[in-house]
Amino acid sequence: MITYKKDELISSSNLTRNFGDLLNRLKSNQLDKIAVLRNNKVEAVVLSVNEFEKLFDNYDKIEHFEIAGLVADRLNQEYTPIAFDSILNEFGINDEDL
Repeated sequence: MITYKKDELISSSNLTRNFGDLLNRLKSNQLDKIAVLRNNKVEAVVLSVNEFEKLFDNYDKIEHFEIAGLVADRLNQEYTPIAFDSILNEFGINDEDL
């Protein structure tokens, strides 16, 4: 669960009125994020470019670790080749369909 500081919560109407100031506060790292409220519910989160890039880089690293884990798992499994014709037959496809 993400927590927000009081100054990070802002209504959508206040966001539009103070957009430039809020962008400056994000850019200068006075705020990490802005949670935009509509009907007292968080509907969106605005991040600085730096915070977004950090988040995306971390996501990318996690994805690479997951792929590396899948590769390692497959390397440890016994390999049994499957004939292409048997795959086509399984799905009811013949040479003419290709």
